[in-house]
Amino acid sequence: MNIQLKWKRGEKAKLARAIGISRSHLTDILHARKSAGRVLAVKIERASLGRITRLDVLYPRESLNPLLSKKGR
Repeated sequence: MNIQLKWKRGEKAKLARAIGISRSHLTDILHARKSAGRVLAVKIERASLGRITRLDVLYPRESLNPLLSKKGR
């Protein structure tokens, strides 16, 4: 899986509001600093219209998903 998302200004905040979490919590999940449960993973997938899949959230592997990579922080 090779996902590269470019976030527009305010897009993460809008996504976080849509799923009922803070922007900082969403960022932590996307960078694999915090984990998300199955229900939250599905909410993220639906709210992002599939740009971020539940598998990306549940099984963040740096080798497969550069979005979740620690490089470039």
